[in-house]
Amino acid sequence: MLFAKVLFGICIVASIILTPFYLEAQKNKGIKSLTLKMLDSTCFMGVGLLSTYIADNHSEFAKYMLIGLAMSWVGDFFLHVIKPKFLNAVGFVSFMVAHVFYIIAYHKASQALDPGRSFLQPWEIAIPVVCMIGYIIFTSLKMNFEKWAFAASVAYGCVILVMFTKAFDLAVVSLQTGADYAAIAAVLLILGAALFVASDLTISFLIFDERYKKNYPLKIFNIATYFAGQILLASLILVVR
Repeated sequence: MLFAKVLFGICIVASIILTPFYLEAQKNKGIKSLTLKMLDSTCFMGVGLLSTYIADNHSEFAKYMLIGLAMSWVGDFFLHVIKPKFLNAVGFVSFMVAHVFYIIAYHKASQALDPGRSFLQPWEIAIPVVCMIGYIIFTSLKMNFEKWAFAASVAYGCVILVMFTKAFDLAVVSLQTGADYAAIAAVLLILGAALFVASDLTISFLIFDERYKKNYPLKIFNIATYFAGQILLASLILVVR
């Protein structure tokens, strides 16, 4: 068990160290940048697997979270591949599927704490709708998206906003029911999901709008929030069942 905890800490530290090296390498995409990215992604996968072992957590929540993390790992690979370009679409779909599994995981955990809880509360529908209306207006006025890119970003945006609201809902249920480690879980859920949303919001600009593709500060923000968010979400398996 001690060895697993040490490895857990190593994964987190390694991700922090690898991220700036990956950011520098990805200025010229190639084998080096792909290797560094996948090593960084393996760190959050390792955090998830080690959390499962340390907490002896074999709940539905843990299983769905691990699938989501694995799909994110796959998405990281395909989004980084330069040619053929259609593989980028595979990466995009992989991330959408990852978020679907996160959504299922959060709902399963909420139901375990509150068996009668419905899948979507009214506010969980209202927030994504309002946010997406704002996003559509903003991108229509300010961004240079092609029609297919605009449609893809809207579809992805809907999924990730539902992911965030389900994470927030689980945080609320955990606190209301007095679940074990509820406060820690709430912080990890809200902060992890918020960082993921922030990362995915910026990546839509980096991928779909030519004006932002070489915006390095935006890239730093995108990558830093992404890996931090994934580490936090993977750590949830320690405290949520």
